[in-house]
Amino acid sequence: GAPEALAIESRTAIEGFRRYDILDNRNVNLATGCTAKYNATARSLTDLLCESPVCGTGMLRLRGSAGVTPTSPNTGLRNSDRPRYDLTLVAHKLPLASLLNLLHEAKQQLPSDLAATGLLDAEFNAVYDGSEPTQFTGAGSATDVRLSSNAGREVVAIGNIPLALVADSRCCKSGHSRANAAAKEGANGREPEPLEAHLRIGPTSLEVNA
Repeated sequence: GAPEALAIESRTAIEGFRRYDILDNRNVNLATGCTAKYNATARSLTDLLCESPVCGTGMLRLRGSAGVTPTSPNTGLRNSDRPRYDLTLVAHKLPLASLLNLLHEAKQQLPSDLAATGLLDAEFNAVYDGSEPTQFTGAGSATDVRLSSNAGREVVAIGNIPLALVADSRCCKSGHSRANAAAKEGANGREPEPLEAHLRIGPTSLEVNA
């Protein structure tokens, strides 16, 4: 394409992903394919789409745009340009078993026989225009969640778990987050929900066998 509309296509794959100090017999492979249009003059990326299939039925998808906002358009200086982006991450029918395998390769001290069943569906969005704090929104759910160990003899049935990406733009104002967190904790005597962007998990019911 022309410099103002370059077509970009990429494929990336990682075989045998694991943390350097974790050794087991799992074979976790990661792969993604991306397409986008790049404007070299405006230094902007549009129509971004990255897709990663998971176990045939699941899909992890990233779409959106990114670029820069010149702070001094008449000077030609680039060292103070502000980034901007509008990105959406979508998880469609992701098997929790695959996510747990990935977690096993990144986190030590998980029981080696811990297994999970269920599916994850979610959509999360992050928008930053170069001036205001990043705005986070999104929600999702994990359905029919069950954890088991000891060859399936020990089972925890959790069912459906709602997820929500929660953000408060006040978190980025100096001193606000810490002061308000301390005030809330002192007022109710328990740990407060953070003011910065975070993932809220639940509430949900819990069934445990004997």
